[in-house]
Amino acid sequence: MRKIKVTEKITSIAIMLFLMLCIFAQCLTNASAWGNGSGSNSTYPYYGIHDIIADIAYKTLKNYNSTYVQYITNWYMQNSSDFENSFNAGSSSPSAHDNYLAYTDDPDSSIQDWDNHLYYVHVGGSKGAPGRVAQLYNYLVSNLTWYIKNGTQKWCKEEHYAAYYAGILSHYLVDMTQYGHTDHTEKDHSHPSYDPEGTTYHDYYESANWGTQGLSAIISALNAQTYTISQISDAYNLTVNLAKWVNAHNGTTASFKDTDGSNYTLGSTYVYMLTRFVSQYDAGTTYNGMRGYDTVLWNLTVQHLRAAVENFTSVLYSAYKQALQNAGNTTTPVISNVAVSGITASGATINWTTNVASSSIVEYGTTTSYGRNATGASGVTAHSVTLSGLSASTTYHFRVKSANTAGNTATSSDYTFTTSANASDVVSLTDGVAKTGSISAAKDAKNYSLVVPAGKTQLKVELTGPSGTDFDLYAKLGAKPTTSAYDYRSIGSTSNETITVTNPSAGTWYFMVYSYSGSGTFTIKATTSTSQTNVTQLTDGVATTGSLSGTGNGKYYSITIPSGKAQLKVELTGPSGADFDLYVKLGSTPTTSTYNYSGTTSSASETISIANPAAGTWYIYVYSYSGSGNFTIKASTSTTTDSGQLSDGMAKTGSLSDTGQKAYFYITIPSGKSQFKIELTGPSGTDFDLYVKLGSTPSTSSYDYRSIGSTSTETITINSPSAGTWYIMVYSHSGSGSFTIKASTSS
Repeated sequence: MRKIKVTEKITSIAIMLFLMLCIFAQCLTNASAWGNGSGSNSTYPYYGIHDIIADIAYKTLKNYNSTYVQYITNWYMQNSSDFENSFNAGSSSPSAHDNYLAYTDDPDSSIQDWDNHLYYVHVGGSKGAPGRVAQLYNYLVSNLTWYIKNGTQKWCKEEHYAAYYAGILSHYLVDMTQYGHTDHTEKDHSHPSYDPEGTTYHDYYESANWGTQGLSAIISALNAQTYTISQISDAYNLTVNLAKWVNAHNGTTASFKDTDGSNYTLGSTYVYMLTRFVSQYDAGTTYNGMRGYDTVLWNLTVQHLRAAVENFTSVLYSAYKQALQNAGNTTTPVISNVAVSGITASGATINWTTNVASSSIVEYGTTTSYGRNATGASGVTAHSVTLSGLSASTTYHFRVKSANTAGNTATSSDYTFTTSANASDVVSLTDGVAKTGSISAAKDAKNYSLVVPAGKTQLKVELTGPSGTDFDLYAKLGAKPTTSAYDYRSIGSTSNETITVTNPSAGTWYFMVYSYSGSGTFTIKATTSTSQTNVTQLTDGVATTGSLSGTGNGKYYSITIPSGKAQLKVELTGPSGADFDLYVKLGSTPTTSTYNYSGTTSSASETISIANPAAGTWYIYVYSYSGSGNFTIKASTSTTTDSGQLSDGMAKTGSLSDTGQKAYFYITIPSGKSQFKIELTGPSGTDFDLYVKLGSTPSTSSYDYRSIGSTSTETITINSPSAGTWYIMVYSHSGSGSFTIKASTSS
């Protein structure tokens, strides 16, 4: 809870000394008032003190952690307050009438529960402000909890209600910083002799005097302040303590004789401010265009309204923190599968995944200091951020960052990519067609390019140059090569060079002819081929035997699938004690880092099931992560899915025969689902675990989500799941027996 340390002893003389010191030292220079604004003020239409305090508190917390006020941001409109019943439960998005700042005036314009705007410390009964603030705080936390649990959906009902409760809560709390709301006297509510508005000293102090000059001054003053954000534990006592501090900064009291002859013991600050305001108002004193104010009262008012901003900021902060705890959303995201795609001369796309819904941020630059950033979608597990405005043929460093709704942030290690060359100095080649060029002097170079489609098994580049010279050949994917940056090179002592690339990646390949010595005319030819000399064709449903001679060794296979198939199932059975992995890719041979599907458990037996596979040639790579020996590989297609397919909301029975055994399932989820829930129920006395991954079969070391409690009852809940095929593995950590598995989605 926020504590306000006060060192002054308020007596009539000490108060004056203290206030004079404040004035000369300019220790406090910002203030605020409690009006709701006027529609006739063209500079600040309906933008009064309540709007200002709520606005500055929101922006203060947003600057600290924007996630904590995203629900307000989604219902925020600058300069769009009003003075009427602003909240419409049926609204699906904010409007000039229905927004966060407009809500701040509703306690006066429509709710009108006047006793809840007061807390009398000494005279008039306590009144209900602390209870009202505590009630609204609980409403705010409750709606934020649901909002967080369900993926922080923009403009959902609970987000709307949370923004509303935050807006009206600010009003009741801020009212505690008007001294006239902390005790009651007839003098405060009497009419002055100069009474152009037909109202009381109370109203002239808090609202009737506040015009454009005063509002501008208070906005400037409050924006210049530094605020401390603290965790609060009790909204009721926070409100009580704030009112007591405004009523008497150091807790002292003073005697006061009211206009009706009653004698009261009141808070010393209340007595001082009321007496001084009445005196200055009757004398016609003005400050910042407001009658009754002088520098002393202005500085005291600034203190009080600064406390309003700081306390309300802490209320917003604490409510979101409490909601996060209620929602159980304290897990820091785990970043995986960072990759670069779509590299051009001026741009690239950065992709990665996280285990929980989170934001998408890329920091990038030509050094590890980065210096630039780009953002993508929030609340997602599959992240994609496009970078633009890059320089051609330039190496960029980047790292990715993701923060969940709790503000827990994960940051990746450093990665690099190189942009493509500008087309202006690159000559395009036609596949298999020789092109003539010339070099005029030693150290001169010429650049060429060829677009290689997916599925090619060989790229061959041939250079033929003049005798007596030494021309060299360099090749690089995605960017122009140099003599120090290349993927392949051929640098013999003549000008006849050849580069052969097996299973080239699809994309734009760049070639450089460089004169180490000499000049003259040359020819260059780049040819691709689809010969399958290193790929064994599989027959649908027929097992084939192969062998791997050691760690790092691999074998390629392929199967051509016609349209209309419901499933492709690839099964690998390898020797015990070895760890063989399985990779599958459509259209071209996969590698251990480039594939569509993978099976990478710690054994030599892997299975990949692909629902509704696209027609075409699928390539399969069997790779020895460790060990050697014989294996069998089988690829089977069918027009119906196997027993591993789950139906939405329908339980399926399976069994595991021993510790270490696995069972695989999958389900295809369409777009637009708000939640994906997987439930496992296994036999007592065993420990079955649950692993889930999008797009490929999971393992105990490669997964998007997992639940690994000490029993065989596990549940995984994924908010806002990505569309696609999700693969599920049930793994026996210990024991055997039958189980049921159910996957269900909701909208």
